[in-house]
Amino acid sequence: MKLKNKNIITLTQDVKNLITTSQQKAIRAIDFERVLLYWNIGKRIYKMDINNDL
Repeated sequence: MKLKNKNIITLTQDVKNLITTSQQKAIRAIDFERVLLYWNIGKRIYKMDINNDL
């Protein structure tokens, strides 16, 4: 019975670690997309300014 409890605890810890890792990866991916968004907005404004469209 003790072995089963230890396996359940280990499984629970593994699942928690998987969830935490996935959450961190998702946050980094979203932050990267946000940086790209602002970069592209700035790029468009810069191009319009260069072409005197602003």
